[in-house]
Amino acid sequence: MVAGRNIKSVMGDKIVKHASVLLESTDGRLIFHHRDNKPNIVNPDYIGTFGGGLEQGEDFTDAAIRELKEELNLVVQKNDLMLFADYKKILKNGKELHVKIFLVKDIHPEKLVLNPNEGQDLVFISKNDDWQDYKLTPLVREMLEKYKKCHEK
Repeated sequence: MVAGRNIKSVMGDKIVKHASVLLESTDGRLIFHHRDNKPNIVNPDYIGTFGGGLEQGEDFTDAAIRELKEELNLVVQKNDLMLFADYKKILKNGKELHVKIFLVKDIHPEKLVLNPNEGQDLVFISKNDDWQDYKLTPLVREMLEKYKKCHEK
């Protein structure tokens, strides 16, 4: 799973870099988006995080901030982003995928508006929900397991 742009658009380098953001609402639910059902995007019609590829000159936090603004008109500052996970994987084409996943807490869901062309809808998942009932991207499924373990302690 890589939320956001078509992965082919950012694969010029040996390492594909993405920033991904896990949003937690003020009532403790996690907020995702239901990705568009378009065959030219990664994980069409799945539930994913907000985020996307790094643009030239950006670091991971800059990309996360930009993507939240583009996708939700949500303005966050660098100190709002908590590094949740640093994920690396070798893709089938031999390139390395590097995703930094940030957590942003205390989001007011009633203020969120998914911008046109940024997905089908917002999806709210409680830590008590049965996540198997959702069509989640593989990375979101891994993130949710980690999130659940962090909150069991």
